Amino acid sequence: GQQRVAHRQALGEQRAVGLARRGAEAAAAEILAHEHAAAHSVPIIPVIDLRHGLVVRAMRGERQAYRPIDSPLCGSAEPLAVAGRLCEHCATTTLYLADLDALQGGPVQTGVIAALLRGLPGIELWLDAGFRDRDAIDALQRALGADAARLI
Repeated sequence: GQQRVAHRQALGEQRAVGLARRGAEAAAAEILAHEHAAAHSVPIIPVIDLRHGLVVRAMRGERQAYRPIDSPLCGSAEPLAVAGRLCEHCATTTLYLADLDALQGGPVQTGVIAALLRGLPGIELWLDAGFRDRDAIDALQRALGADAARLI
């Protein structure tokens, strides 16, 4: 008799543990599903580094070692091809562009920027070109014309 009571108590405890575990697993699954859904609602802003008219692969800030990007995503280091595929892949309308030549004191790659804005009419371009004064920004905006409105 006592053995049977002890056995029933043990089974009851196992059931309680099992229910608690299943409850915790269900709660964890719900949290993960919510986090997964939330992660997809966070916008992704792709970044390209531009050097000598091509998209380069940045590595640890060692700019002298940067080489044109070689990626199966786009098969080219041409800025419009890379930017278009990245924006499409990330389902975004925003692109961040670092003009490494301008950041190192060279001229802004106005032609490439203009081509990106013309070729990607739905894209807003965040440009990092290390402008040193307002005159340089105004000159770029004049060169870009109406497309300059999509330049941040």
